[in-house]
Amino acid sequence: MLKILRNRTQRGYVIQAVAVAVVLALVTSFALTAQQKLVSQGIATGFGFLDRSTGWPINFSLIEVTDRSPYSRMLLAGLLRRLSNPAFREAFSRACEQKTHLRPATPWNREWP
Repeated sequence: MLKILRNRTQRGYVIQAVAVAVVLALVTSFALTAQQKLVSQGIATGFGFLDRSTGWPINFSLIEVTDRSPYSRMLLAGLLRRLSNPAFREAFSRACEQKTHLRPATPWNREWP
């Protein structure tokens, strides 16, 4: 054991292994405590709510949704609506153009004089 502690690289490995074990023990402890407290208070966890009805309508949607549609369908409708928004598309295209500004000037891109 003393040989391991005298060697600098092996001592570093031991310290890292102990640190990882402590972090894992803390995360496990926090997760188990949180789960125990949620169960004791009767709070449900998970993604089961995605199958329940929302009860609220969306004015505009690219897919058909009603006030009885589940949360998962409403989230999909909202995502599609955001992606179809012209302002979002413009901002996304400008962000993509900024990444390609290092291309050499050619007649096929806007940087040609």
